[in-house]
Amino acid sequence: MQTHQYRTARSIGKLIAAIGWIAIVLAVGLAALAMLGLGRMGGVGPMMGAMGLPLALGLAVGGLFLVGQGQLVQAAADTARDTGRAVEVLEQIQTSLSASFRETSASPELRGLTADQSISHRRS
Repeated sequence: MQTHQYRTARSIGKLIAAIGWIAIVLAVGLAALAMLGLGRMGGVGPMMGAMGLPLALGLAVGGLFLVGQGQLVQAAADTARDTGRAVEVLEQIQTSLSASFRETSASPELRGLTADQSISHRRS
């Protein structure tokens, strides 16, 4: 299987998660500014402190959801890749078993026997 399969999906998942982490960092900074009262500087007024914490909380929650969504996208891409690998292994096993069965059933002493007779013949 090609190793670059689902690279775009994984990259998009990483981008979504990175945007989420940036939102969380901004939320922490906004909360720190609101708690320190720096929003009052520059004529913004005392409402900045009161409005800053709910805004920071909303931004942090949104960022957390983005991080989770990005990780889900990456997990889906990983699952699809690993499922493809499992199918390849199962196909190899099936091919190997089919070849082994053809070789065994072609042996002269087992020709013309049913499957049950063949099994009991092998045991003896």
